[in-house]
Amino acid sequence: MTDSRRSFENDVLPYVQTLNGLAMKYTHNESEADDLVQEVLLRAYRSYGSYEPGTKCLAWLSCIMKNTFINRYRAHQREKAMLEGVTYEKQVHVGMTGSAEDALEADDVSKRGFIYAFSDELMQAYNSLSEDFRSIIMLADMLDFSYREISEKLKIPIGTVMSRLCRARQILRRNLEAYAFDYGYGAK
Repeated sequence: MTDSRRSFENDVLPYVQTLNGLAMKYTHNESEADDLVQEVLLRAYRSYGSYEPGTKCLAWLSCIMKNTFINRYRAHQREKAMLEGVTYEKQVHVGMTGSAEDALEADDVSKRGFIYAFSDELMQAYNSLSEDFRSIIMLADMLDFSYREISEKLKIPIGTVMSRLCRARQILRRNLEAYAFDYGYGAK
C-alpha cells in the first residue's frame, strides 16, 4: 500500500458514517445516498493531492459532496426538461417562486429540488431573507449565474446585484454562524 493511499484512508475513512448521514439529508433515499457517498469518495481520492493535511477533512469532503449533489441535480433537471420539452430555465424559475412550504407541497419534483438539497437550518436562514436577497442568492450561488445575467434577468444594475449579494451573504453568514461551527467550519 502506498503512503498516499494509506494517508487518504487515515484522513477520509473515519468520516464515511458522517458522509452517509449527510448524503441521506441531501437525497432522502438510501440507494441514492450510497451512490452519492461513493462518488464523493472517488472524487476525493482523485483530488487528494490538492488536500492540505492538517486542515478540516470533513469540511473538504462536505464541500465535495455539496458540489457533487448540486451537479447531479442540475444534470437530472436538464435531462428531465429535455424529455418533457420544457426549458431548464423555466423549471428553475418555478423552483424559485413561492415559499419553501409551497415548494414542498408541490407535486412537481422540479418545484421541490433545491429544497431537499439543504438542511432545515439552511432553509430557515434562506427563507428569512427578503425576496430580493433570496432571488440574488438563488441565481448567483445556487445556479451560478454571472452578475450580468442576474442584472438582465432581474432588470437591475450590476452594482445593485453585487451589493445585494454581498448583504445577503453577510446576513446568511451571521444567521448560520453557530450551525457552521457545529459542522466544523470556522471558530465560534
